[in-house]
Amino acid sequence: LDHPKVAYVILSNNTLDAAKTNRCVQLMQINTSMEDLEALAVGCLCPRDRNPSESLKQTIRGLCEAFKKCNNPKFLADIPLRSEGDQGEKHLFHIRDLVYLLRSLKRASIANGADFQEVEITEDMLLASLRRNFNDLSPKGFAGLVR
Repeated sequence: LDHPKVAYVILSNNTLDAAKTNRCVQLMQINTSMEDLEALAVGCLCPRDRNPSESLKQTIRGLCEAFKKCNNPKFLADIPLRSEGDQGEKHLFHIRDLVYLLRSLKRASIANGADFQEVEITEDMLLASLRRNFNDLSPKGFAGLVR
């Protein structure tokens, strides 16, 4: 093992044990800024050479603000997150949840007739994408999320 021939990357939502962390670099992203979330959303929804329209910018800002709010422990304390039989810990949503939501919105927009240059997001698309990507919530938790 002194001269490894295979490199690897470990992705984890938890801190790794000492045997693993003493042989690697650990990068943790604790808090994401609004600017970072908005840049991520623009990257997921728009082609590289296009800037979003003003209406899409407002939609992106609203989605990012809602995502930040959903990761606030005070907000999470008010809604039951998991299904009735699941006694697991309450969890925060991860950036991958936002990415999959945005990808789902883009696919729905294109399927609805929008071109690749400008995504148009309707309320029905948003609700369907939320159901698809945040489906481990209890019915009451999902209603709280959608509010």
